[in-house]
Amino acid sequence: MNSTTVLLLSGGLDSVAALHHTRPDRAVGFSYGQPHRDAELTAAGALAADIGVPFEVVQIIGLRKMDTSSGVNARGVSLAFVPGRNGILLDFAAAHCHVPGESLHLVVGASFDDCAAFPDCRPGFFERRASS
Repeated sequence: MNSTTVLLLSGGLDSVAALHHTRPDRAVGFSYGQPHRDAELTAAGALAADIGVPFEVVQIIGLRKMDTSSGVNARGVSLAFVPGRNGILLDFAAAHCHVPGESLHLVVGASFDDCAAFPDCRPGFFERRASS
């Protein structure tokens, strides 16, 4: 069975490190109204092109806009946190990149340093996603 490795590439440090570490078959970025979207996705495309990885951008409509304020709420969660975002992006990538008869491997870069302020960057989040 053939397999394809797809990286969710935002242009941020975590996903760029994953790009260079995994050398995926292709990369996908998402446009959902995030701050700095154009700069991040332009950088992501250029970085993927530099190492010969095809890159495409998928539009998602309906995600809550990120709060650009700095800081955290009373529970220590970042004000920029969009509930469910990483799960939604993984689901979109799986649906968009699936090829019948092939195994799909999704790669996402998430920093352990973001765990406290972004619940969907915690190891438990990804462990639950992988087992479902």
